[in-house]
Amino acid sequence: MRATKLVIKGIVQGVGFRPAVYKVATQMGYKGWVKNTSAGVEIIINTLSFQSFIANLKLSLPPLAIIDSVNETEVELADIYSEFIIEANSTTTTNETTISTDSCICSECINDIFNPKSKYYLYPFTSCSNCGPRYSIIANLPYSRAKTALANFPLCASCHKEFTDPANRRHNAETIVCKNCGPALSLDLADVAKSIQSGNIVALKTTGGYTLITDANNIAVIKRLRERKIRTTKPFALMALNTQSIRDYYCQVNPAEQQLLESVAAPIVILNKHKTNYVADEIAPNLNTLGFMLPHHPIYYLLFFYLLGKPDGTSWLYQSHKYLIIVTSANLSGGSIISEDKKAEAALAGIADVIVGYNRDIIMKCDDSVVLPVGEYTLLLRRSRGFVPSPYTFKYTLPTTLGLGAH
Repeated sequence: MRATKLVIKGIVQGVGFRPAVYKVATQMGYKGWVKNTSAGVEIIINTLSFQSFIANLKLSLPPLAIIDSVNETEVELADIYSEFIIEANSTTTTNETTISTDSCICSECINDIFNPKSKYYLYPFTSCSNCGPRYSIIANLPYSRAKTALANFPLCASCHKEFTDPANRRHNAETIVCKNCGPALSLDLADVAKSIQSGNIVALKTTGGYTLITDANNIAVIKRLRERKIRTTKPFALMALNTQSIRDYYCQVNPAEQQLLESVAAPIVILNKHKTNYVADEIAPNLNTLGFMLPHHPIYYLLFFYLLGKPDGTSWLYQSHKYLIIVTSANLSGGSIISEDKKAEAALAGIADVIVGYNRDIIMKCDDSVVLPVGEYTLLLRRSRGFVPSPYTFKYTLPTTLGLGAH
């Protein structure tokens, strides 16, 4: 059988790319297969005229996928395929594909979490092909569940059915889990919310490590947090439920800033305060700006759900609320973010009143990214969750350069 072999590179693993290829190929009547390799995504289609296939694929890309290059080769196959299939991954001698970033929970998964009829109802590790952890849980390429922190969480029958269903958005989603087969928190989030409302400092394990969370309206606990973290004046990052809440009560938010807040990277965005706002001076002493981010993980949405008294439906997600929480990295002064459970229990006991983890490892820890909009430009003050490890392309030539972090 004469066919075309395509090797596609870019952000094409862990983002629902293979199901997209499967869908386009079957719609166009092609036979063959697609699989992840450490050199990229490899596709065999039983045609030598592949251009229309690539054009349709580019129009059908999942939200997180990016194609950097397509290399084609004419091949002859001994076997004749009767259908198009997703094959098992294979490893080559080099890794030439890009790991996807951790991305903000998508709107469909948010609806699942707050739908009492869904099996994902109030489950804090809900994700699909279009969202969720990637970089922070990947140990190696090609991307597969066996090479992630979810390797020890085999799929239940229900999740396996979704995983193998081409019509489901969780088709081949390696991060799929539910309350029957996935990770679990060490403390119920309803109790975490009560602890925050009681004036406690909570160390909570989220996407890339532990964060310290407390009530942003409790001046006494803010002062206690500064004393324990040895952080006298450096501002704390804030989290509001949605952009409208920020705009109504705290800061000016223009369309570009809103786009940054609501992007899949969901960074901390430095915003100008309203002249009259409802934020305690102790959060950002002597500054006319505040650092705000929106919930990017199901855990945060569920926290707001309990903090706001378990509202019905989903309309509350889009309404304006004054409730704010401080969300800051859980680290010792001068140290990096903590991601290991045992280290958190030992190191954070003198800072946090409550420590809440979960039984899944974080392989690559990452802090919250921080951006500063300046006119038409966006300055990345801290490039981490949501941006790393995507390549950064310069518009000019640089010499070969090695850059190293603190560790």
